[in-house]
Amino acid sequence: MKINRKLLLATMALSVSSHAAFAMDNVLLDGKNLTQTQAWAIADGAKVEIAPKSIQNLQIAYDLLMESARLGKPVYGLTVGVGLNKDHKLFDSTGQLSPSVLAASQKFNYSTLRAHSAGVGEAMPVRLTRLAMAVRLNTILAGHTGVQPVVAELYQSYLNKGLVPVIPAKGTVGEADILLSSHVGLA
Repeated sequence: MKINRKLLLATMALSVSSHAAFAMDNVLLDGKNLTQTQAWAIADGAKVEIAPKSIQNLQIAYDLLMESARLGKPVYGLTVGVGLNKDHKLFDSTGQLSPSVLAASQKFNYSTLRAHSAGVGEAMPVRLTRLAMAVRLNTILAGHTGVQPVVAELYQSYLNKGLVPVIPAKGTVGEADILLSSHVGLA
């Protein structure tokens, strides 16, 4: 069945226009309690605040991830590859995260962003990009990803300053938002 993209977007815009009555200036995100109304408010320009406890939880999770790497445990995307390469060490690591090991990991992750930013076609509407970023930020704030707190702070800054990455509307469909996140990460 072929989906009429313009009709779908118009329907989505119409279905969320009722949310305009619930306009908010600020939305507090904590990784747990994001409502559809709040998500659409962010999509429409509401400012994002991050609960301090969520930043603390991000730091704890990140520190745990780095300690695991220091102990020589395989860490997805840091000491071992991703996807089909998840069982392959990225480099000969003794568990010590030397500057050269961290540089190699950073280079690998940047290359991974570039490799997965494979969208095509027209840019996603700004509103839908902001919505997707709000949902992703809230997911990060749940504290289960192991990302550095600065990643959440960057998403917050992008949303609060109106910086909207250009993300092609067509791409792969998978279990995660790797294509969208890759375009955000490259921006």
